[in-house]
Amino acid sequence: MSAVKHAPPAGPFTPAIWLMNRLRFPFKFLLITLLFLLPLALVMALLVLQINANVQVAERELLGTAYLRPARNLLQDALVNQILAQDFQNGRVAGDEIARTRARMDAAFNALAEWDRRIGSQLGTRSDFETLNADWQKLKSQPPDQPSAGGEDLNVKLIADLRALMASVGNTSNLILDPRLDSNYLADLLVLEIPEGLALQAETLALGIPNLAQEYSTAGLARTSTVIGQLQSNLDVTQGGLRAALQNTAAPDMSPALDDPLAAAKSATDEFLNSVGRVWNTQGAEAEAVALRASGGSALQANFRLWDLGIAQLDRLLQTRIASLNQQKSLALATTAVVLLVVAYLWIAFYLAVMRTVTNLEAASQRMVSGDMSGDLQLDNRDELGQIVAAFNQIASALVSSSAYRQAVVDNAADGILTTDREGRLVSFNPAAERIFGYAASEVIGQKITLLVPTAANFARNGFAMGNQRRETEGRHRDGSLFPLDLAVTETRLGDQTLFSGLMRDITEEKQAEHQLQQAKQAADAANQAKSAFLANMSHELRTPLNAIIGYSEMLQEEAEDTGQASFVPDLEKINAAGKHLLGLINAVLDLSKIEAGKMDLYLETFSVPNLVADVAGVIQPLIAKNSNTLRVRCPEDIGMMRADLTKVRQSIFNLLSNASKFTEQGVISLDVERTRADETEWMIFRVSDTGIGMTPEQLGKLFQEFSQADASTSRKYGGTGLGLALTRRFCRMMGGDITVESEPGKGSTFTMRLPEQVAEQQAEAVSIPPAVESVPAGASRVLVIDDEPTARDLMQRLLTSHGFNATTAANGADGLDLAKQLHPDVITLDVMMPGMDGWTVLTALKQDPATVDIPVIMVSIVDEKNLGYALGAADYLTKPVERERLVAILNRYRREPGQRPVLIVEDDAATREMLRRTVEREGWQVAEAENGIVGLQEVAKNPPMLILLDLMMPEMDGFEFVVELRKNPAWKSIPVVVVTAKDLTQQDRQRLTGYVDQLIQKGAYSRDELVAEIRKLTQGEKQNVEDTARRR
Repeated sequence: MSAVKHAPPAGPFTPAIWLMNRLRFPFKFLLITLLFLLPLALVMALLVLQINANVQVAERELLGTAYLRPARNLLQDALVNQILAQDFQNGRVAGDEIARTRARMDAAFNALAEWDRRIGSQLGTRSDFETLNADWQKLKSQPPDQPSAGGEDLNVKLIADLRALMASVGNTSNLILDPRLDSNYLADLLVLEIPEGLALQAETLALGIPNLAQEYSTAGLARTSTVIGQLQSNLDVTQGGLRAALQNTAAPDMSPALDDPLAAAKSATDEFLNSVGRVWNTQGAEAEAVALRASGGSALQANFRLWDLGIAQLDRLLQTRIASLNQQKSLALATTAVVLLVVAYLWIAFYLAVMRTVTNLEAASQRMVSGDMSGDLQLDNRDELGQIVAAFNQIASALVSSSAYRQAVVDNAADGILTTDREGRLVSFNPAAERIFGYAASEVIGQKITLLVPTAANFARNGFAMGNQRRETEGRHRDGSLFPLDLAVTETRLGDQTLFSGLMRDITEEKQAEHQLQQAKQAADAANQAKSAFLANMSHELRTPLNAIIGYSEMLQEEAEDTGQASFVPDLEKINAAGKHLLGLINAVLDLSKIEAGKMDLYLETFSVPNLVADVAGVIQPLIAKNSNTLRVRCPEDIGMMRADLTKVRQSIFNLLSNASKFTEQGVISLDVERTRADETEWMIFRVSDTGIGMTPEQLGKLFQEFSQADASTSRKYGGTGLGLALTRRFCRMMGGDITVESEPGKGSTFTMRLPEQVAEQQAEAVSIPPAVESVPAGASRVLVIDDEPTARDLMQRLLTSHGFNATTAANGADGLDLAKQLHPDVITLDVMMPGMDGWTVLTALKQDPATVDIPVIMVSIVDEKNLGYALGAADYLTKPVERERLVAILNRYRREPGQRPVLIVEDDAATREMLRRTVEREGWQVAEAENGIVGLQEVAKNPPMLILLDLMMPEMDGFEFVVELRKNPAWKSIPVVVVTAKDLTQQDRQRLTGYVDQLIQKGAYSRDELVAEIRKLTQGEKQNVEDTARRR
């Protein structure tokens, strides 16, 4: 135990210590503050710093007055020179007088230059002085009898720049900004007002008023009046400013020194002004003119004398101020020094008093640390330090109670709590830890932590101290068995000692519950997968027979029309419509199921909103007209583009318009489209309003529920499944938007669909159905018609199509050459007389190009020039008007025979296979059939088809496996594959088919013409590839 410290001896400070111990802290600090802060803050900070700043300001102002004196001398000579210049022009003075004046000006300028060299950098006058110097050099070099270049009066400019220099000195030297009124007013007069008055007096004398008065010049009179007015105003300002300075000064000798000069200057100036008036009244009499010059000179001298006395008074004010400030500073420093000595004495006494209390508190704390908690600390203090001692005694008592409480909390905690040192030895072990591990505290204290937690060789080295973050590990029971343990370790530093506290819990039951929860989740996932598989199977099983119904009804309808049995057509149309209606219901139910299962994908594309609206309006128009309604569409043409799932947006708008039409009769249905911006996002608003039956609030609550309508009565009267609006809302929310509705019974409803202008990207692709093309036999010979006459092209195309040719047209020679290279037709008909590039030029280009040289060309022209045509390489020549039979006969010579390769249909459903076979054969193709993938591969091996129609869901080998095996054979890679399936394809399905198939067609979602068009497009492309290969060989 260290020795107890004793308080230092009081010595001569005992009285002060006695005093400080009997004062409360507020009084102690008040005494010290009054004796220390006020002298230091007020005297030292406020007075000394402010006095020094004021001294510097006054000294800088003295620099300004020193600079202004030579400037004043130069101003006086410049004003005299201005007056003499006018007198010289009037012949009153000789040039020698001006020369002498300029010599005085040169001396005055040199004196000013010397002062600028000495203090110009301090006052910032270099730029203004250089300007003045340039003015003086120009004026000095100008002869008196020579006018200034450009009509500029150099003397006037010199005076103006000199006054500007004086004003700049007044600003930079703080003369004009002087804080005291007497010196401020006086400086303003010396820097600005008096020089302005002097300049105006000189300008008045230089006007040549006697001459102006003799001529009685109106302009001269106006100019004189203006200058006289300015001079009178300046005189009033000067007199008022000086009076203000005299009234606010404390200098007793300033008023006597300036009163008489001010009166003299005013009297002389007034006399000068009166002389000006007399000259004009006498129309420039010589006597009055002489009097004018004399009074003008007197006014100048009186005002210069006032300036000289004024600046002397200003210097005396500034010097007096500096002396007074220095005297105040000395007094402040002396007072502060005395006060600081007293304050220092009291501070030392206060320190000794505090240190004695602190020493006693330290001795008591050391006693408590050693374990001696008996007795309170007693001190003879009546101040706040005595309260500290009392608080110290209370803390000591509270520590004893807190230690006992904390130990009780640890002993009764439900979680195990243990403590280790840096080496991993156990220091404490609470009863809960005893229950968890089966050890008594006495058995494990001092043992390594690895006895209980094998993975924690050392808390510090293994990173177990995680800032009270929990982690899972394994604990070891007394019987050696391992169990899951939830552990949180924190590091605590007590001086140089580091301890690790561990809070732990046996989580065996939690782990068992977690395992059961995982099993339940796996079971739920399996059920969800089973639901998805069921939906896929239902899609296939329902759509496959519907596909056959729709397909056979279309075929029967065509056969009935061809055979003249028109009475069957309406019934077949009803069958077809009913099948498509049922397919739509099935698609809606499956779409809802896919949305709920998260399987519905978005296929984003950029499209024109006006085009979309026009398309939907055109499709919905018959339904609108069914109930005698009127459709009003308002969509700005410049509303622009949006990126979204075009199919879902179109279906959503269609559903809303269809719903409005259903519940409205002889009313108005409106579709309004607008673009808005909210939350930094561009939105497209589609608003559908109707004047129909409307809805009550109760009906609105059920509106977007699946398989539900507003109420049973509307379902009975208007029909429907209640899926359309539910799907519409689901689609909108999938794309980041929503739909709202406002309605009032009997007045109609308004549905507002809000979609982002740029829907968030998803990795999905939409299945596209190509448009139908003209119905010509597969493998038909292609004829390229090149003619600039639209009527001739149309007639030729109709003629060729009716005879089984695939006709393509070009309106000019350049387009014809491009199409000939792209399509490589079997034959070309070419008009001769065309603008730009005529038929002979086109024929020459065709025969010079290796890619088109072998194509037969039939020339068609009004002019009979067979020899030229044959010479250039034409195969035949026809003269307009063309004989149909002769043209067909010539073309038949170049018609290619259709290929013998079949179209292979791989489909397990016999009805669908039969329907597809009949559709294909009707168009002139041969057909081969296979009921599954294995048989399909066998058919391909026997006779490779020109195209394959493939179902995906088949027994033994499905469509996915079929295309993989097909593409393994290099000879079969070029065979086009069209998937015709009832399966709802997921994104994974599409990825599996990418690169293997050429087109995807949904069963029941295509018409017969669309299927035939797709087959024709792919078979034509396949034949073109064969021809290209043959030509390359």
